[in-house]
Amino acid sequence: MEGEIPSSLSNCSNLKFLNLHGNKLKGKVPTELGSLMKLKLLQLGINNLVGGIPPSLGNLSSLTKFGVADNNLVGNIPDAIGQLNGLVFFTISFNKLSSTIPSSLYNVSSLQIFSVSGNQLNGTLSANIGLNLPNLQNFYVGGNEFSRSIPTSLCNATQLQRIDLVKNKFLESVPTNLGNLLNLSWLDLSHNYLGKNLHFLTSLTNCSRLKNLVLALNQFDGVLPNSVSTLSNELIKLYFGNNEISGTIPGSLANLVNLIGLGLNENHFIGVIPTAFGKLIGTSSLPLVNINLSHNSFMGKLPFEAGNLKNINEMDISNNNLSSEIPTSIGNYVSQNNLSGPIPKGLEKLFFFEKLNLSFNNFEGEVPIKGVFKNISALSLIGNTKLCGGMQKLQLTKCPVNVMKPRKSIRFKHAIVIISIVQIFLLFSSFIVWMKKSRKKSPSMVSTMDLINFSYKELYQETNGFSRNNLIGSGSFGSVYKGFIHLEERTIAVKVLNLHKKGASKSFMVECNALRNIQHRNLVKILTCCSSMDYNGNQFKALVFEFMTNGSLDFWLHQGLDNENQSMNLILLQRLNVAIDVAFAIDYLHNHSVQPIIHCDLKPSVLLDNDTVAHYDMGDETSIEADTYSYRILLLEMFLGKRPTDDMFKDGLNVHNFAKTALPKELVQIVGPILLPREVDEAPIAIVATRDL
Repeated sequence: MEGEIPSSLSNCSNLKFLNLHGNKLKGKVPTELGSLMKLKLLQLGINNLVGGIPPSLGNLSSLTKFGVADNNLVGNIPDAIGQLNGLVFFTISFNKLSSTIPSSLYNVSSLQIFSVSGNQLNGTLSANIGLNLPNLQNFYVGGNEFSRSIPTSLCNATQLQRIDLVKNKFLESVPTNLGNLLNLSWLDLSHNYLGKNLHFLTSLTNCSRLKNLVLALNQFDGVLPNSVSTLSNELIKLYFGNNEISGTIPGSLANLVNLIGLGLNENHFIGVIPTAFGKLIGTSSLPLVNINLSHNSFMGKLPFEAGNLKNINEMDISNNNLSSEIPTSIGNYVSQNNLSGPIPKGLEKLFFFEKLNLSFNNFEGEVPIKGVFKNISALSLIGNTKLCGGMQKLQLTKCPVNVMKPRKSIRFKHAIVIISIVQIFLLFSSFIVWMKKSRKKSPSMVSTMDLINFSYKELYQETNGFSRNNLIGSGSFGSVYKGFIHLEERTIAVKVLNLHKKGASKSFMVECNALRNIQHRNLVKILTCCSSMDYNGNQFKALVFEFMTNGSLDFWLHQGLDNENQSMNLILLQRLNVAIDVAFAIDYLHNHSVQPIIHCDLKPSVLLDNDTVAHYDMGDETSIEADTYSYRILLLEMFLGKRPTDDMFKDGLNVHNFAKTALPKELVQIVGPILLPREVDEAPIAIVATRDL
């Protein structure tokens, strides 16, 4: 149903139920509805209503249910709503309402459902809220701007089943009398500024019906108390991510065998992952689907048993210090004799995997090729430099071939002696060859990189929440933001991938795997690849680079012309040096990297550092010939001062033909005019003075 709510409804004086929920209604809520004195239910949710809540609705003395959620209402909550003494159900969530909750509303003692989530409400919650609203069952105030502390009186409303305070500005500690809420099943305190210790968890052990406990994105510190393992047997979701919790994980946490989601990511946990975690199997109707232990300092073995985790969808143990010592008992597919071997092939049989992130650990050996390991968009192995094999798309090195040991016969012993002599000879020869090559190796090339680990939380903070003020560029697969690492006093560039773009995940894998093993003076230095979850639970992938202080070549070639400070323009010598820098980078990518790399996006987006040295980021796959042609066009743009898209190039004329027709006698007439007045005479000197090759 479309259109507006007719004010003539006020003539229906005997109307008791008005339910217009889930339509396409627009316009304002008619003030005249306040005359329907017999109305018990007013449900206008999920429409396109605008304007404010009419104060006249406070006259509906018979009203028990009031719902206007999911509209575009603005203004404040009228104080007159507090006159509805029989109100049981009150929901105004997901509008644009502001100001504070009127004190009169806190006196409607009959309220059971109180939902104001997703607005712009502020101020503090009433200190007596639980005393004045003793019948509360569901209390939703998330997604607003409430501040100060959580009132301890809230725990006097002993019928409470669900509490949602997410995404506010609540401070200080959590009330320790939460254990009074024996019917509590849902508690979400995430995304606030709550801190101090986790001692309140002890009181929650009285809440035998608790199913969801979310404390992520706060400032909780200290260690995880053993009482966490004695929480409700009905607990299915436990999220402590993005806090400051330290120490080891109590092995008894595995007593919560019905968990379907466990998040301990981005804390300061140390030690080993308890072997008892293999007991976390979920329930018969809700199997374990998600485990996130990323961005901690776990080390040693990964003790999960795939047979118990057969329905798991996501596992993220990235950015830890885990080694390849995954127990090969995992899934009972491999014998107990290979505890220090590669990633167990048994993981191939976990067919419900949608995401497996093992990146930035110390795994080594051969990567399996079936199951999740053949879906590179669901798999992340970045930062494990000793892995080999796997699907070709992973671009890992080939694994060495293992030779089976023959029987120890006399012939075998003779063979060993001969092989040993040959190996010594080959080793010596290889050493001589290596010495010769090392003398010729360019000092600008290195084979490995030290990657710095960043979490989503850190990148979010260092870019001011990926603010538009920090946006410095965008491309086909995402946007680039300027960030600042305060502890290191270092500026970075963060390339955030748009994962809705087709091929973005593939581009991320290609760039990370390529950049992991190469480095060159004229390639932008990558600091890390970040694969994580954002604050809304969505996948987040980003590349973190050194920041180039002088911006792009495009600005210096074109935008600088409109700048009053003509020193912003590059002189001929500087342009020659930039052209040489780009040539060095392309030559390295095509001919000297471990695997030939095609850039495919050569244009004046080349970046310049503090010394005006040119750097390129990575491209995608196409052909060496295309790169070569693009480089020629780039040279023409640099010295002609004309973009290939200039308005003058039409009717078959392009920058290439334009330059060709002027060669050789009329070249001076087409060169960028900014180069001519002072540098025609300097050209021979500039050519001689170019960098020592």
